[in-house]
Amino acid sequence: MSGKLKFRNVLKGKNMESPPFVPFMYGLIARTGNVPLNDMAWDPSYYTNALEGICGLLGLDVIVGNFDATLEVEAFGARIEWQGEFDAPIVQQGNILLDIQPEGFMGQGRIPVVMEVTKRLALSLGRDTAIASTLFGPCSFRKNLDHLVNDGVFTDPREGIQYFGGPFTKWVKGLCEQKIDALFFREEFLAEGFMNEFLEN
Repeated sequence: MSGKLKFRNVLKGKNMESPPFVPFMYGLIARTGNVPLNDMAWDPSYYTNALEGICGLLGLDVIVGNFDATLEVEAFGARIEWQGEFDAPIVQQGNILLDIQPEGFMGQGRIPVVMEVTKRLALSLGRDTAIASTLFGPCSFRKNLDHLVNDGVFTDPREGIQYFGGPFTKWVKGLCEQKIDALFFREEFLAEGFMNEFLEN
């Protein structure tokens, strides 16, 4: 049974003798490809080759791409800093583009690279291996914008979520059009009491 079929069966709630192997990796992928993470993240050929290589090396049932918590905020104009050869970047400051449209967002930062990598993976491995993508979830995205709220860009954090809804919807639609098998939302702050605040609003 292919990894793709195993993964789809799990999504359908079917019992499996062996669950699919779905690792969430980023820096390790660059290490196995012997390419600094910054270089890999900006080059669709490096990125695709590294993901295909780790898939063969570890026998993955599912390839999870764009596992980067800074991807969306960078596309909206925030400056990020790369910490080391294989360490994920962090957000340094904000210069949020208030007039960005959904179509423009898709051409910002590393978004075009992720789209191209997803397309290539679907073509090269998508028949037997499930292809999944990750997005930074709305709670975590808002948390990353807290310093912008304090600086007066938004008077209410909910205003930011509403404003960025259009570009995020376009982002989700673009990934789904690549015929991926799953889309994961990455939330890192729900364990910090953020869940109750989000549900109340």
